[in-house]
Amino acid sequence: MSTEPVAIHFSSASLNALNICLAIIMFGVALDIKWTHFAGLAKQKKVVATGLFSQFVLLPLLTVLLIAFLPISKGIALGMLLVACCPGGNVSNFFTQLARGMSLYRLH
Repeated sequence: MSTEPVAIHFSSASLNALNICLAIIMFGVALDIKWTHFAGLAKQKKVVATGLFSQFVLLPLLTVLLIAFLPISKGIALGMLLVACCPGGNVSNFFTQLARGMSLYRLH
């Protein structure tokens, strides 16, 4: 089996722009979070446990099963596993907030 060369080239200017954009998104989402949201989550232990289990155990496990049964390259498999093992990020929170979607802390 041969290995696939992977090369990602970012200029320092594009990395700086990416870091600034991520910082703005994180700050914008954080402006809407209040201490009462954390207190509400503390009362909903099953909801928190289900979310953590799904994100850190179930999603990577299902991804490993997909990788085992799908005829995909090693590079794609590695990318799938990397994405599955990373927690849901600020961008998903940002889009949920923009769409006025239901988030965990608004369910109480």
